[in-house]
Amino acid sequence: MENHGQIVRMQFATGWVEGPKHTFQGGIGTRSFREFHPTDTPDAMMCFYYRGLPAGEAVGALFHNMLAKDPHLLAPEEYDSIREVLRDKHNPEDFSLVMAQVEDFNGKRVLTVFGRYVKIQEDLYEIFVDADGTGRVIQEIYFQAPVEAYMKYLQEAIGAMKSIEWK
Repeated sequence: MENHGQIVRMQFATGWVEGPKHTFQGGIGTRSFREFHPTDTPDAMMCFYYRGLPAGEAVGALFHNMLAKDPHLLAPEEYDSIREVLRDKHNPEDFSLVMAQVEDFNGKRVLTVFGRYVKIQEDLYEIFVDADGTGRVIQEIYFQAPVEAYMKYLQEAIGAMKSIEWK
């Protein structure tokens, strides 16, 4: 994949293909979603999502300042403070958080979240990228799969993420 959001280039493992194009209906903004998966396991997905609108100024500043700190595990109150950034990963009834951390990822400071969607029993490894330096424009890159397929493809997904060349 080339030239998508903050990504200059990214290499997938052999056997990964792009899923069907997704078109958003109505609304404002320029949301985008792309998905790639192993040929034989379409529900093990590497996804690229932009919500189309910037986050609010206050949460954008919190997210920006969080990423400006040295790499660290997020304290519960830090995690709670960026609910708007996290979208559906802030409610413990829906999402069981394993770990959230600020880290350097191929030369870019990002927020990484690991956890499980409780009701659908799918595991998640996600990177949140401050795409414009304000903390308000957030690109999401994530690998999500049913529990039984997650570990099978996790290393390939991480390998693809580690191949990212950032803008």
